[in-house]
Amino acid sequence: MTTFRQAWNTVVAELTAQPWDFTDADGTTVTVIPEGLPQGPGEGAVVLRITENHHRAAEAYVTTAQMPDLVASLHADAPAELPGVLATVTTGPGPDGGLVLGVEQYDGVTARAVLPSPVRSHLAAALARAADVARGWEK
Repeated sequence: MTTFRQAWNTVVAELTAQPWDFTDADGTTVTVIPEGLPQGPGEGAVVLRITENHHRAAEAYVTTAQMPDLVASLHADAPAELPGVLATVTTGPGPDGGLVLGVEQYDGVTARAVLPSPVRSHLAAALARAADVARGWEK
């Protein structure tokens, strides 16, 4: 029985999407976490959290319905603003082809990160994978 349980736990761990994160030289971390809760169509969520220097964090819940707009904004050089239920996500061009990513919660807490150009595509891929996981929980 123990062997089966170990095998089962290994399979579940491998199938469960892991959070993606990036930390810059200043200690600011961007984290993408798929929410694994049953939701209605288009309401599955991905948590996008920015933590500045391990002290101030702001997070937004981006629904699967909003995710295509967010991913498209990561590929575009034009600024974008995606209002959500409890927070707004902003994107814009950064230095050397990078990306400025911000989260402003409606309680006034804000955080922003500057991601280098190569990380921009990794973030877009992580968000797309997390959205796929969140969509899998939609009924």
